[in-house]
Amino acid sequence: MPFPHDDKKDPYKEYALNVKPEAGEMLGDHAAFLARLSRPAADRLINVFSREVNSLKTMPDRYTWLDRPGVPRRKYRKLPFEKHYMILYHIDDDIVHIDAVVDARMDFVRFIG
Repeated sequence: MPFPHDDKKDPYKEYALNVKPEAGEMLGDHAAFLARLSRPAADRLINVFSREVNSLKTMPDRYTWLDRPGVPRRKYRKLPFEKHYMILYHIDDDIVHIDAVVDARMDFVRFIG
């Protein structure tokens, strides 16, 4: 069914997801660190990550742009989760690419190039 304005995005469109290997490794590193302190916290981090990433299948542009010195403007969107973590991603056509999982308290810019 056509929308009244062609410039509006289809709110029912479903995007494919691509978790880059580097992002998976980052999540694994964060979870391993947490597991040394609390296994339930590490499990929760992984479960919440999975839920949040899956939520990006619809309306992935609902999150704001990452605005940090050293990061090109409008390169990544950020999805905060579990208090101190962020999922950094970009949208390319019909695919949401998960580029990084970072601890927002750290100087992570050097890891995301």
